[in-house]
Amino acid sequence: MRLYEGIIKILDEKGPLPLSALCNEANTLFEIGGFTPDPSDIYNVLNRKKELFLLQGGMVSIQPGKQPLYLTVFAELPSTVGYQLRVDFTKGYFTLIEWRDKECPRFPGFPEPRNPGDIGIFKTQVYKSAIWDWDKNYFPEEGIILDGFSWSVKLKTMTTVYEKSGTNKFPVQWKILSRGIRELTGYPFG
Repeated sequence: MRLYEGIIKILDEKGPLPLSALCNEANTLFEIGGFTPDPSDIYNVLNRKKELFLLQGGMVSIQPGKQPLYLTVFAELPSTVGYQLRVDFTKGYFTLIEWRDKECPRFPGFPEPRNPGDIGIFKTQVYKSAIWDWDKNYFPEEGIILDGFSWSVKLKTMTTVYEKSGTNKFPVQWKILSRGIRELTGYPFG
């Protein structure tokens, strides 16, 4: 686990903390791995990741516009499969809906049972994917696409709603998000 991921985990669980308390929590979190972050290490991470962390009046928190509350992701490849994922981070649950074409050779029979992953780990993937930095739309420049892979993402944070979509074109961080979804749901997403 990287230091900034540990800071996210701590702030997610404990809420806003004074810098000294954050340092103590980080030392406890990382002591198993033999790494003891200095306050300067933590301060450097907070400065490098200003778009994610807020340091105000000696208190450290996650920027309200970046703290996920609810996420909906839709992905569909016509004539094969489609998925919709809904994640409620405040209540700690998710729902995945899968639909597929009966004639699709990729999916014979019924799907096998899956083991769900951890929403806390998935939330870290959402932070890493930085949906707030994505362009609003992604479309290839070839013209009209009738049967392409289409997707949309709606992320509701404490202060902002981000809506992004595309067809046959993706932001670079799409791989981070789709890998996180696969780990959370156990389904091949996107």
